[in-house]
Amino acid sequence: MALALTSNCQTYWPSPHAVCGAIRDKYNAMGGPGSWLSFPNSPEYQNPGNTGARSEFLNGSIYWSAATGAHPVTLLFMTKWQQHGWEAGSLGYPATDEIPNGDNIAIAYFDAIENGQPAPAARGTVSYGPCKIEPRYIHWRTRSGTGMGYGVAGFKPYTWCDVAVESIKHESDLRYKYWTTWPRAISATEQTTMGPVISFEQKNLSFHCTGKVMTRFGGRTMGTIIYGGKTYYAAVYPPTKELDCEV
Repeated sequence: MALALTSNCQTYWPSPHAVCGAIRDKYNAMGGPGSWLSFPNSPEYQNPGNTGARSEFLNGSIYWSAATGAHPVTLLFMTKWQQHGWEAGSLGYPATDEIPNGDNIAIAYFDAIENGQPAPAARGTVSYGPCKIEPRYIHWRTRSGTGMGYGVAGFKPYTWCDVAVESIKHESDLRYKYWTTWPRAISATEQTTMGPVISFEQKNLSFHCTGKVMTRFGGRTMGTIIYGGKTYYAAVYPPTKELDCEV
């Protein structure tokens, strides 16, 4: 995977990755890190055959070609695009912008799984810096007590590294399906307190059920590591799970 030769680059603290040229212009026009793409998660890459370039972000990518210009793509759309051979397939490069609306990114993703469509590959184990993060499965938290007598649900994302890093942090949400939306049931942040470290498991994401009602849960974890003075990011999503747990 070759790095593209670029100029006119810009970084967006605290992400260490530069965004360049026409991709940078599109990103800034969308609102930069304040847009639905969030922060840069990769350098700029040259696409196979030198047909264009792309930069990856926490919630999607921006693809550029001379013929079509620069356009953002959500992770959900990239799943279908991959099935058609990416830019080398029948669909070619994106010709217009795909504009999600807030939590609709997650809603569309979760609904796609429930409808039997394959989940995006990037939603499982993801690499960031010298580390990997996996969301693990949503499950009953048997060691978190019984809550209000109806059980405790959650998941425990895990990061492990090939070398020691300065710190690891997980910011996680547990969500539940309510009609066509996915409201947040609970959020939790946990991080290492002393370095260097080579692994970390978040254990404080626990939702206390309020009754017995079959509910479909989903989740998201944003991992952040500091390694060599640089900050790296990754986002992962556990498979949705139906539990007898009222919210």
